[in-house]
Amino acid sequence: MGQLHTMEPQYVRWALGDGSAKSSAPRTAFKFNSVGSQFKKQLGELMGQLHTMEPHYVRCVKPNGLNQPGLFESSNVLHQLRCGGVLEAVRISCAGFPSKRPYLDFVEHFWPLAPELYHRKDLDDRQVTEGVLRLSGLQGYQLGVSKVFLRAGQMAVLDKQRTEKLSKAAVLLQRFARGYLGRLYYKQSQQAVVRLQSWGRGMLARRQARALREQRAVTVIQKAWRSYKMRQQYQEVLYNITHLQAMYRGLGARKQYAEMQRQLSALVVQSNWRGAKQHKVFMALRNAALVVQGAFRCKYALLELRQLKTEAREATKLLEDKKALENKVKEVQGTLELVQGQRNELRQEVKELKAALAEAQAAQRAVIEERNVAHEAARAEAAAQLKAAREGAAAAEAKLAEAQAAAAAETQRVAAEKAELDKQLKVAQDYIQRL
Repeated sequence: MGQLHTMEPQYVRWALGDGSAKSSAPRTAFKFNSVGSQFKKQLGELMGQLHTMEPHYVRCVKPNGLNQPGLFESSNVLHQLRCGGVLEAVRISCAGFPSKRPYLDFVEHFWPLAPELYHRKDLDDRQVTEGVLRLSGLQGYQLGVSKVFLRAGQMAVLDKQRTEKLSKAAVLLQRFARGYLGRLYYKQSQQAVVRLQSWGRGMLARRQARALREQRAVTVIQKAWRSYKMRQQYQEVLYNITHLQAMYRGLGARKQYAEMQRQLSALVVQSNWRGAKQHKVFMALRNAALVVQGAFRCKYALLELRQLKTEAREATKLLEDKKALENKVKEVQGTLELVQGQRNELRQEVKELKAALAEAQAAQRAVIEERNVAHEAARAEAAAQLKAAREGAAAAEAKLAEAQAAAAAETQRVAAEKAELDKQLKVAQDYIQRL
């Protein structure tokens, strides 16, 4: 039927009055092709196509006389149907049994009206059809050999009953389906509600747990922060106290160090003053000794000169006296050199004593510095070393005093000897000059 709607045969156009239809067959000079032969040929082709497609009914109706789409003329169409005998054929068909169907098609289409008969294996299609018609309450039907014949309108009644039965079945199925879906939706909703409740309770529990953890964390943070602040304050106070103690102890140590430096400076000044004083005394004693030696030597030289004058009268004895005098001068010079060597040794001993005193003072300074580092532990040791240094210095001073006294005595003796030698030398020189 779809191909009938799409195809457009030439004879249909000619039958409907379309003068534009032309034959598609080629014209030749040897064969005459009339309109009747063309119609016959096209009709044969159409019938062949219809037989291949098994159409039920074909009737071509022209909707309007203007050949325009979308325009339907009711009177014109009715006139075509009346002239074509379609209305009469419908009337005749309605007066008889226009609806007819094979038993198999009828059963396959209307079995929902009697499903218990359809599922019985001992009944054939004719018996099932008869049972369906009997249960449906129809009167205008006849049963043939292979088909069932129905009067006009009976097929519509059966279709209505079938539709109602199918609608009831559909409603029943929908009821069960909707009930099942409703129960399923209810269960799903219940499960969803329970799940949502569990989620909500879990969320509330997690929120409460998070709040408890946050509160605990806040408590821990506060504790840590307060501990940190208290440690910071304690360290600050401890630092301030330690700093003050260090400043106070440093001030005391600096005062003590300044006092020790002052004492050391006083000790150095005293030692220098005493050394200078002793040196001055020593120089005065030495000068006095030299003067005394010079006086005694001059005196002895004069006495000896007088004695030499008395003895010089002898010429033979003069050379002997000269030689003896030269020997004596040599001895005096040797004695003088010995005295000078002893004096140099005394000076060296004085220098060593001064170096020992300086070392003692250096040791005292080292003890003072170690005392500043070792504080109270080294104070006793420093005091002991200072005392030992002072004792060493006192011993050195005593030794120096003894050395100075010995040097003074020796100086006096050497001065006396020198004076005597000078006197003898002067006498000898005068004697030599006189000679």
